[in-house]
Amino acid sequence: MVTPVNSGAAGPDHRRWWALGADTGQQQWTADAYVVVFAALMLPAGLLGDRFGRRRMLIAGLALSVLPSLFTPGKSTKAVGIVSAGSTLGDLPPLSASRAVDTVSTALTAGGLGALIHAIVEAPTRGWGDPPVLVTGAAAVVLITALVLRERRAARPMLDMSLLAQRGFLFNTLAATLLMFVLSGLLFVLPQYLQAVLGHDALGTGVRLLPMMGGLIIAARAAQPVVARFGARAVVSAGLVVLALAALLGSRTTTGSGYGFTALWLSIVGC
Repeated sequence: MVTPVNSGAAGPDHRRWWALGADTGQQQWTADAYVVVFAALMLPAGLLGDRFGRRRMLIAGLALSVLPSLFTPGKSTKAVGIVSAGSTLGDLPPLSASRAVDTVSTALTAGGLGALIHAIVEAPTRGWGDPPVLVTGAAAVVLITALVLRERRAARPMLDMSLLAQRGFLFNTLAATLLMFVLSGLLFVLPQYLQAVLGHDALGTGVRLLPMMGGLIIAARAAQPVVARFGARAVVSAGLVVLALAALLGSRTTTGSGYGFTALWLSIVGC
């Protein structure tokens, strides 16, 4: 990744990520702080949606998402947590058979995912043999295993683990997980490429991500008749092949590729 140097008298633009002196691990934590809170609150948020109604929880989530605009810059950590909570309340999956929020399972989810992400983010810098990485990795295994065992033994689990025994559910879950891995990596690296290499500002970067949204809109409109004709499994498999093609094209992007080539494979990602 190329980091531009501002040699003008005005000094560096502190609105840019590279002016903050953050290394790759710190940048990853900036993004992953949202993911950890989102994942930890997904199960209890689903329960709240079942109990109080999804419309009410959606409105509450939108209200929480607006609150961070009232925080001062020094309160950015609290703002990230509130945005994550608001996003979770706005997307409530009907996964739970339980009627009460299991605080122990919620704590195991948050602790296990947080430890796992810490190990993954810090390992490239510290090394996989570094004691803190080993400790957090082992803690993640223990906490997630405890969560699975607890949910399997519960009479009314927050997350019904027996769903994973259904081949269709398991296949779709794995496909969705793979998709999120690709999109998360893309949306972490691509904005840096557009800003640090091609020199666009934050607004220009957001606008240049729109081809992916265009691909998503086209795919969403075409999905229903295609699924009705060929079946969900065939369509999901074809989608993964298209995603792999887009990832292959994206891996060939260089500092001299320009935005045209990037927009091409980015639109394919959306499809």
